[in-house]
Amino acid sequence: MVRIMASLIAHALTIALLLPGLALARGRCPPETAESLPILLRDPSVYEVVPGERGVDFSTPAYYWNMGTWFRMAHGYANPWIGPPNDRLRVDRDRYTEWLAATPLTGFDPATGMFNEALIPQVEKLPPEFAFWMPTLRPVERNRWKVRFYRPCEAGRPRPTWDEYVVAFDIDWPFLPGSEAAFGAGPFRHVAELLAMGQPMPSRGLKNFEHSLDGPIIGVKDYKIYSDDGDLAVNLNCDAFLPLDLEENPICAGDVWQRSSNLVLFVRFPSDRGQLGQDERWRAPVMAAISLVTSWRLNE
Repeated sequence: MVRIMASLIAHALTIALLLPGLALARGRCPPETAESLPILLRDPSVYEVVPGERGVDFSTPAYYWNMGTWFRMAHGYANPWIGPPNDRLRVDRDRYTEWLAATPLTGFDPATGMFNEALIPQVEKLPPEFAFWMPTLRPVERNRWKVRFYRPCEAGRPRPTWDEYVVAFDIDWPFLPGSEAAFGAGPFRHVAELLAMGQPMPSRGLKNFEHSLDGPIIGVKDYKIYSDDGDLAVNLNCDAFLPLDLEENPICAGDVWQRSSNLVLFVRFPSDRGQLGQDERWRAPVMAAISLVTSWRLNE
């Protein structure tokens, strides 16, 4: 049994060594994403019916407000793309603030300009979602509403290689005290309670999938990643990624909680970037998402 396990791990690692730098061979890029075309600078579809109009450039600074925290980032990071009229709304902070004040369930208090939990029945994250490429951190130039694949072809860009992939996330708790109350912090509270009572952690020791705390991840079964060093806590559910069949778009998805900054995210990325053997590949996309969100935060 030990020899079989070692053989499987060696096979998985061999495949992993061959992947970086290799262009994806499966399927073909659609004509609208040909490398010979110009790089896409904006959503080409939303203003096609209005002659002379065009969408907001992906590079245009845009604003996002969540639970009293303001963010400023390039418009293209919001993905799935935001259509009219909200695309133009979010690049104008004054108009966006007026929209927040007039829109129910945002928690925006016009009297103070702050977040007021009493104005909504429960704290919910506001759209949009965000997405970026690893390892460059640039925005994704395909609308993820239509293309959920995590290595999509893009107009004017070389076909992605195996070490290039999309990370998507939304902000569950945005740098506010009390992050332990966030929905995404719930799994870690639950585990802490179980361990305090001397009970085993959920999902460990089961035959139908692997767990990062039970030994090396081979990738031939669905698997779970759980890590908590007292500051960064990660709880991810991942699809099997071997044998390689990315037509099924296997992903890792789950919660990330950085206690020191009171930040909770829900992240998604390809499951071959989760863990292989003892290699915690998930750390690169998770820390990149945290770094981006932190850089977008307006300290006001």
